[in-house]
Amino acid sequence: MNTLFGTAVEGAVNAARLLAGHYILVVTNVPYLTSNKQGDIIKSFCEDNYPDGKYDLSTAFIDRCRKFTLQNGSHALVAPQNWLFLSSYKNFVSDF
Repeated sequence: MNTLFGTAVEGAVNAARLLAGHYILVVTNVPYLTSNKQGDIIKSFCEDNYPDGKYDLSTAFIDRCRKFTLQNGSHALVAPQNWLFLSSYKNFVSDF
């Protein structure tokens, strides 16, 4: 049991270290989940931390990946393109 718990803690610490970093290149397939299907905790987190991309987890994730990327770095993401044309993402799209 101690080995399992120790492994879980080690994994959580490593994930926290990675999520706190900044990178030259970020490549991922973003998760998709519209705000009306999100639980209260994730919905509130997205509204508080990613107000321009809060309507879908994928756009909040895109915003987070942009923050992971160092200046002059790159990010390559598999993501839906519908947000490029929706008025609710006007501020979000203007940053690209």
